Amino acid sequence: MAVVDQKERYRRKATLYNDSATKITPTKAASVMTKRTNHRIPDSLSHPFGEAAILLIDWKGGADEPVVTFEGKPIPISVLFKLVAERKFRDRRPASLLQLLLTYAGKEPKRRDQMAELRLLPIYEIAARCLQKWLDEKSRSD
Repeated sequence: MAVVDQKERYRRKATLYNDSATKITPTKAASVMTKRTNHRIPDSLSHPFGEAAILLIDWKGGADEPVVTFEGKPIPISVLFKLVAERKFRDRRPASLLQLLLTYAGKEPKRRDQMAELRLLPIYEIAARCLQKWLDEKSRSD
């Protein structure tokens, strides 16, 4: 009986997708959403983050990496994405930003894993990691 219960628990913790290096299970997603809920992104960072996401989507590559103004200084969008990812902001993104990122992710089959992550964990940290990856892809395609 214990073996059956253990197998059932393992099955329930199965990942939503199989071919990503960083797999997020529903259990992990729930625990991430409940931990550190007071670690909110400040407006002074969330506004440039939204602007950086739009700039990345509009950027065709080739030219210099787009920049945004953060704390009165121009910084490359890669620096802003890294900052948000490293600070692990766990609050949810605005629905409009989530929809923008999902639409962009849906245009390329290779972005399917990031699309699943964005749906499972609609938080700034995950958005920043996805945007970093997409920026790297655009930079390499030059």
